[in-house]
Amino acid sequence: MANHEIILTIGPGGTVEMEGQHYTGQACDKDLRDLAEALGIIEKVTHKPEFYEKVKLEARVQQTGGK
Repeated sequence: MANHEIILTIGPGGTVEMEGQHYTGQACDKDLRDLAEALGIIEKVTHKPEFYEKVKLEARVQQTGGK
């Protein structure tokens, strides 16, 4: 599994842009939102295509006993 990263870009006027790296699906939403709220007012939120990807889950069911 890749390490999650958050890249901050601070513009000359003090605006901050944040970008999550190595996230799939909505996993980075909470991380970025928590950081954004700590930094100040959120003006705009946009999502990269990875946000809309489905997270792959694997489940294995094993039945024992019974009839």
